[in-house]
Amino acid sequence: MLTEPAVIRRIVFWGFYHFDSQPVVDETFRVRLYDARPGDGLPGDVVYESFLLNPQRSFTGRFIITSGAPAEFRFSSDLTTPLVLDAQTPYWLEVAQDGILESHFRWEFSISGDLNQSFLNPIVGDWTPTPGDTAYQLIAIPEPSTLFLLILGVTIYRSRRAR
Repeated sequence: MLTEPAVIRRIVFWGFYHFDSQPVVDETFRVRLYDARPGDGLPGDVVYESFLLNPQRSFTGRFIITSGAPAEFRFSSDLTTPLVLDAQTPYWLEVAQDGILESHFRWEFSISGDLNQSFLNPIVGDWTPTPGDTAYQLIAIPEPSTLFLLILGVTIYRSRRAR
């Protein structure tokens, strides 16, 4: 939940490939945002969806403490459609690899005592809360036109001040 509204244009997330099975072909990640269900606050309806083809992936230099000690990666990508978030509104974020089941991609997280995560699979049938905090950043970067106007304004200000 945000204290102020924001327009998100870039996402960064951390993850790893269990059993060190990195994909050798193009990989697509699905980013979804859900609203919170009125009754229990768990993920409700999809309010945003975007697909990221081959997000920039870089090795962090760290290894995950699990079987096989897989390498941790930082993924970064601009969103194809900006994500508009309202203030004081609870959302659920999902990042999932789309279409390459044999890669065993896992989203990096840390165990916490709070029920900050939920999972959904066919065996369980409905969203189930679980303790943990996922590792991600949502970044609001200015649109190119806004950035251009900002640079133009600073340039004009400096040129007038230099006189």
